[in-house]
Amino acid sequence: MQGKWTFGVIFSAILLLGSASFNTANSSERLWRLGWLDQSQTPATPDGSPNLRAFRQGMRDLGYIETRDFVIEPRLFSDTDRSRLPGLAKELVDADVDIIVTVGTPTTVEAARATSTIPIVMTGSNDPIARGLITSFAHPGGNVTGVTHRPGGEFWLKGVQLLKDAVPGINRIAVLYADANQPRPVSIPGLVLRAYEIGNVQNPEDLDVILSQVLEYHADALFLFPEFVVAKFGNKIGEFIRANNLPTMSEDQGLIERGALLYYYTDFLELRRRAATYVDKIIKGAKPGDLPVEQPSKFNFIVNLKAAQELGLTIPQSILSFADQVME
Repeated sequence: MQGKWTFGVIFSAILLLGSASFNTANSSERLWRLGWLDQSQTPATPDGSPNLRAFRQGMRDLGYIETRDFVIEPRLFSDTDRSRLPGLAKELVDADVDIIVTVGTPTTVEAARATSTIPIVMTGSNDPIARGLITSFAHPGGNVTGVTHRPGGEFWLKGVQLLKDAVPGINRIAVLYADANQPRPVSIPGLVLRAYEIGNVQNPEDLDVILSQVLEYHADALFLFPEFVVAKFGNKIGEFIRANNLPTMSEDQGLIERGALLYYYTDFLELRRRAATYVDKIIKGAKPGDLPVEQPSKFNFIVNLKAAQELGLTIPQSILSFADQVME
């Protein structure tokens, strides 16, 4: 009886210890310092960045508690000014952070230039192999890993085709992009595409110059890549779309609520949350070069029927049936 009682106590103690270990599995003896490098505009409040909120949620979902297990220091935003990125990346390296989390392709490129030893986790980038950031998706091989936001260089043409199918009468499409998403010259029967680089836009006046060029081109539709500049000047671009009755396909979801007709792309905030799993693995001892880079496999297609009505368009049923969401 004594022996059974002793065994029971010991077994219970083991269970309690195991439970305690499980509950604090993500609580490290050290405080992990995470650098954050983001090309977005600077948020008005410390918690005002949707990207950063999504990443923090991803860390919480994994059991991490900010200030107990990790801190984000410093919080860096380049306010869409790419010229600031080299200095900001160097600041993070000089601060000797444990991991650098990057938002966007240019931020990842500059972080990789700044360090070859500090792990870098991408929360969405474009074409990392071609840019020399990784050697392969299956085995990145260096200090960069994470998630991409575009499955291939020609993916954007799917959005162009959806725009053409939704508005069969268009033939001149103006394409707004920044250099990280530079579209390759393509030939699509019945369409003429002209690209306009907006990566260096820093103020409304810069954007006005480009939008004036779009009007001079007599574009009858717009296609917008998911650029930080588009997000920053979303209200102004939305006003331009509505004022000039331009059917628009946007890869920035925020623009669908400002007048864009269509949206087709991956969920950026989900990528930010997903990136937390890479930070978790690195904290637990994995090497970034051994962690396969993930490519998005799910894309959302949204049709804005209100915009269609304002444009005097009737969206084909084939397009509506393909949509994940139809905005009335």
